[in-house]
Amino acid sequence: VLVPSYVFDFKNWFDDSKNRITGRILLLPPQETAFNADAYKWGYWSLEPLPNVLSAKTFVTGNTGNNITDALVKQLYKAILEEDLVTIDKLSRVLDVEYVSVRNDFYYDNPRGETLPPQIFTNAIKSSDNFAEIKNFNQWSLFKIKSYSPSRFYIPSNIVLFAGDFGSLYEEITLMDKNDMIIED
Repeated sequence: VLVPSYVFDFKNWFDDSKNRITGRILLLPPQETAFNADAYKWGYWSLEPLPNVLSAKTFVTGNTGNNITDALVKQLYKAILEEDLVTIDKLSRVLDVEYVSVRNDFYYDNPRGETLPPQIFTNAIKSSDNFAEIKNFNQWSLFKIKSYSPSRFYIPSNIVLFAGDFGSLYEEITLMDKNDMIIED
C-alpha cells in the first residue's frame, strides 16, 4: 500500500516541537462498524488507527476497549454533529481532546462496515464557533477546540460511581459539574 504524502505531512506537523500539543486528537469519522477498523479509500485497512502507527501523539477513537471511554467518545461524536457546545466542552475536558482531525479519504461507505461520511463532521465543525481550523493536509483537516484547557490531572469536586447501563451515561454527564470524576463500578 502506498501511503499518500499528506499523511506524512500530518505526522510531521504533530511531531514538530514548535507545535505545542498537550491534549489528545479525536479522529473523525468514527471507525467502520463491522470490525472497528481504520480503512482508507487508497487501500490501508487495519485494526490499529494509522495515526497511532505513525506518531507518538495520543489519538482518540470510539474503540478503546473501555466501555465508559467508548460511550463518552460516541457522545462527543454526536455532540459535534449536533453542535452542542456545552457537551463538546464537557466531554473534550473529560477525554482531554484538544484537536479533531477529519479524514476525508476515510472509507466510510465500505459495504462491509459503514460509518458516517466525513463531510457531515466538516460541515458541523466549520459552522461552529467552538473550533478553529489549524491546517489542511490535502485530505486530512485539523481543527482545534477553542475552549480546550489541559485536564490530565485534576482534583474532582465530586466522585460519581457509575454502575449500570452505559446508555444512560450521557444523561448523567450532562447533570455533572465539569470537575466531577466518573468511576466505573
